[in-house]
Amino acid sequence: MSINKYIDAVKNAPIIMEEHDEMDTFIKIKVYDKEYIGVACCCEEDSEFFSPIVGGTIAHYRAMENALFAKIWEMEEGIAALKHCYSCITQNINPAIADPTRKFKKYIYKQENKVSKLRKARRALRTELYKYTADQSKAIEILQRSRAKTDN
Repeated sequence: MSINKYIDAVKNAPIIMEEHDEMDTFIKIKVYDKEYIGVACCCEEDSEFFSPIVGGTIAHYRAMENALFAKIWEMEEGIAALKHCYSCITQNINPAIADPTRKFKKYIYKQENKVSKLRKARRALRTELYKYTADQSKAIEILQRSRAKTDN
């Protein structure tokens, strides 16, 4: 499976559970038979502006980020094992035999590129979430100013 397909699968993963518990929102998504949870907690100072839609969106971003992080973790463990194996092979190789490690190094390089793409996608998700929460903060400030004017 290509890494781009995995990233797209994460972004289009179906939400299989959404739950609101007082000021917290929980979202569970399913990506290739694995489930990932995202949580959004409303701050005390924003409690009067609690919105399950906003909380759901933030929790959904976090669930997607968790899915990408789990894949990064899984692939990094595999790369570490490959590098260890490569090290063992190259230390014990008979110089009279042709170097069988070219394909091995190429595979490691491809795996590292996939991890790099996953990290880039995760950073992009974090940036989107940051922008989303910043926009929500601006909306709350505008609403507070509007309410303050109405009260006066």
